[in-house]
Amino acid sequence: AKGKADCLQWQQKNHRDLRQVYTSPVKRCVETATIISSSSPLIPTYISTLLGDPSVFVTNRAQAQNYFLQFTIAEIVTRLLSPQPN
Repeated sequence: AKGKADCLQWQQKNHRDLRQVYTSPVKRCVETATIISSSSPLIPTYISTLLGDPSVFVTNRAQAQNYFLQFTIAEIVTRLLSPQPN
C-alpha cells in the first residue's frame, strides 16, 4: 500500500512532464508503470526486456531487490535521473 501511495504521489507531482513510460516485464514493475501513466490515456507505456532481470540495469537480483526495499519509488527515480553516481 505504501508503494502505491508513493507512486501516486510521484505521479501527481510529475504527470505534466511525462511523455512515455518504460517498464520491465516484471509484474511489480508493470504495476508501478500503470500507476505512473494513469494520469492520461495518451501516455504510452512500453514494456522492455532491457529493463528486466537480467538486463543492462539489473545484473544482481538480490542487490536490486534490497535496493527496492530500501528506497521509495520516488527516491529510486530521482537517483536514476541524477547526474551523480548513486
